[in-house]
Amino acid sequence: MPRWIPHNQRFWLKVRKGNGCWEWTGCFSDTGYGTFYANGKVYSSHRYSWEQASGIIPRGLCVLHKCDNRACVRPDHLFLGSRRENSHDMFAKGRQRNLGICKGEQHGNSKLSSEDVMRIRSEAASGRTNRSIAAEFGINESTVGYIVKRRTWRHI
Repeated sequence: MPRWIPHNQRFWLKVRKGNGCWEWTGCFSDTGYGTFYANGKVYSSHRYSWEQASGIIPRGLCVLHKCDNRACVRPDHLFLGSRRENSHDMFAKGRQRNLGICKGEQHGNSKLSSEDVMRIRSEAASGRTNRSIAAEFGINESTVGYIVKRRTWRHI
């Protein structure tokens, strides 16, 4: 085997091809996407695969997965889309936790449950002050106001 292998050949040595997805077997980022070093740059493996098969990715576009498998680099499982289309695609596939637009209890930073929100609204409707409600739930007074006015937790 030669000492130096061209990038595009070295890339495919790190792919396990199957009947479905072609799985990346190299390194992964902390976001779960494969990474590949070539030409002095670190690429996402699915983006590198797209460029090898279809050419340069236009500025501002994302490479999306039809199969919703982050490790997949099979070119016919990939397609281009805008950031907005990428967000909609992830939401439609039930991966909204990765979007940072989770609602309510699903949000990683949520201190409240749906039951808490209903109780906050009930307490406020009965005349209790936002300050006393906030103290009870360990949240900011303005958060209580947002919940009561349905600026947040609108889905409840």
